[in-house]
Amino acid sequence: MLLLYLILALFAVMSIMAYVFFRRALYRPKTADPADEAAMQTSRWFAYGPIVTPGAKWLREQEWQEKRITAGDGAALLGYWYGGAPEKPVLLLLHDYGSSPWIDFCLHARWAIRQGWSVLLPVERAHGESGGDWCTLGIREGEDCLRWTEVAAGRAGPGG
Repeated sequence: MLLLYLILALFAVMSIMAYVFFRRALYRPKTADPADEAAMQTSRWFAYGPIVTPGAKWLREQEWQEKRITAGDGAALLGYWYGGAPEKPVLLLLHDYGSSPWIDFCLHARWAIRQGWSVLLPVERAHGESGGDWCTLGIREGEDCLRWTEVAAGRAGPGG
């Protein structure tokens, strides 16, 4: 009987640990917005504030369009479209896990926009303003990426 209690206790402890690790790895709280100085002061991006904050400010001052798509599972996803010259390339920049396009690509996107390229900056699922409570580490994000690619291809114009 004691062995049964030990096995049940071990199972309960392992279940709780699995839940905690799952929640920590896949659930994403909202990322700090570089425009919010107070949030940046307390975020893990604090050290990069002198680079990220002016870069994100520059991006937001440029002409852009909000683009929304619906993922295969119904999550509403948001992206920012910076239109460039039709004969120039289209750059699709997908930010890192736990980050945002403003933080990861403030310098890359600025360079591409200055070159006349079109840039699409999606906000990944379960990040920022995009829907979804869980980041699935590629299971659903692959389809999201395909949908964003179709958006970029459709906006590039003929032959783009």
